[in-house]
Amino acid sequence: MIEAFDPCGAAGQAGDAAAIERLAGEGASPDAKGERGTPAVVMAADRGHAGAVSALVRLGADLDARDSSGGETALMMAAWGQVECARALLAGGADRTLRATGGRCKGKTALQIAEWEGKAEVAALLRE
Repeated sequence: MIEAFDPCGAAGQAGDAAAIERLAGEGASPDAKGERGTPAVVMAADRGHAGAVSALVRLGADLDARDSSGGETALMMAAWGQVECARALLAGGADRTLRATGGRCKGKTALQIAEWEGKAEVAALLRE
């Protein structure tokens, strides 16, 4: 269900790429934030919604926006094993050198998170 308070944020959380495209066409921001101030692109990457991530990339979302709790970007969330999300984010120009600003990943880049979690496919992609 898409929530009225933040339609693109809720669509990103739900992984609803079609709703994201439609809502953006109606004027909703691709940089919308959902629950607890987390950007739609971060939520979509965290949940492995590659279609939603790709839609947000095409719409010009800020790919380096951070979540509100651990200061992680969408690419850092994708590093936990979401290969297609990581691929879309890198193709869109996400900054692979940024470091998490808090939480248990504090100070780590997306590559370091992927290596730490044993996500070899994502780590290889991040090394390219």
